[in-house]
Amino acid sequence: MVSIRTTTHKRRSLGRRIATGTTLAAMAASTFLFTNQAEAATSTLVTITGVGPHLVTALTANQVITVTGTGFDEDVITGVAVAGCTAPSYIVVSPTSLVVKTDNTCTVGAGKVVTITDIASNTAVSVPGATGGGQALSFIAAPTIATASATVRPVVTLNGAGLAYADQTTAAISGTTKGGTVVKVISGATGFSTSTTTPLAASLGGTPLTAVTLVGTNGTAGNYFTGVLGAHAASAAPVLKITNNGVSKSFAYGAGGASAVAGTHDFTYAGSSISVSPTSGPSAGGNKLTITGSGFSLTGANDVVTVGGVACPLTTPAPTATVINCTLPATTQSAFEGPVVVKVAVTGGLTSVVSPTSTYTYLAQ
Repeated sequence: MVSIRTTTHKRRSLGRRIATGTTLAAMAASTFLFTNQAEAATSTLVTITGVGPHLVTALTANQVITVTGTGFDEDVITGVAVAGCTAPSYIVVSPTSLVVKTDNTCTVGAGKVVTITDIASNTAVSVPGATGGGQALSFIAAPTIATASATVRPVVTLNGAGLAYADQTTAAISGTTKGGTVVKVISGATGFSTSTTTPLAASLGGTPLTAVTLVGTNGTAGNYFTGVLGAHAASAAPVLKITNNGVSKSFAYGAGGASAVAGTHDFTYAGSSISVSPTSGPSAGGNKLTITGSGFSLTGANDVVTVGGVACPLTTPAPTATVINCTLPATTQSAFEGPVVVKVAVTGGLTSVVSPTSTYTYLAQ
């Protein structure tokens, strides 16, 4: 045990002398003999036993790779390289673990090698094909979604996906905070894929989508998947995170839908606010209400309006994406005197939120 500690001490001391420019004569007098430095030999100071995760996002900075092994010491290690990456950084965590943080140059490919150089300019090199796969490392292309433009919305509610773009901008960009809305996410040119080992997955605003299903093709833009939103707090700009082929990428919200900025999507995670006109009427009912909002179905049977919990049958003119008309049923119940909440629930879509403009007041007669 004493001999081992002494050897370690000498190695660390040597590393410090080299780092401070100690002369070659002093180096020759040490316990190490450096030969054939132009062609690095296998390191006897450092070994690599594991690399993980095995799938890492390519061309994306700040991806963290953990390397396990032996002999890891800041005084012993002079550099860490990853094949395909220009300038990764590293931190020695313990004698058996270090972490590598990628830059944004790591190119797509399998069987990538991690190389650790020691103070003798010798190297420990990972073996991607080692038995058990514990040292495998591949850089995988990040998921892509269609670029938002004046004609394409990469994220819409499924029931609005077939609408003309002008209608999608008002009717098909919101999901109810209660959950249950089915959304459609259109890929970029590379397309999505799924398998047992690397299932396709997604979350919106940090809440996982359930029943994620890969669906066919979407013209020249690759393919798309559908998923069911979970219950979530309202958010005007939820982050969409997609995991494809074992690697993930998050997409920022792109307001308006007319900007062709790559990596943005257009979706709000909230119910639609509505306004009611007129705002009051006789308790006997019979008033015709005009309700203005967004996300309404053009099929009247899919729009359910309630006033104080009582159905308000739709009437002419036919509903649009932003306007619904209904006539209050006749009633003489005094319980309807005073303000009540008006709601619009769209089948397969959103339910309006309660706001100061979504009330109607029955006036005593």
